[in-house]
Amino acid sequence: MVGTGGVGKSALTLQFMYDEFVEEYEPTKADSYRKKVVLDGEECSIDILDTAGQEDYSAIRYAFHSYFFTERI
Repeated sequence: MVGTGGVGKSALTLQFMYDEFVEEYEPTKADSYRKKVVLDGEECSIDILDTAGQEDYSAIRYAFHSYFFTERI
């Protein structure tokens, strides 16, 4: 998950992972999650990296965007 701080990246991640909504907000540095799901009849793993949105960690967002949208194409 990549985005500006306080927009709900962690809330969406936790909702997906645990079917619960967390109202208490504690800034994230980076957390990773893995969930097995069935997609089109096949089991697969989804890996989620929940990144920090605070300005202090903007370099992480920039590095991710640079890698994901340029290196992987």
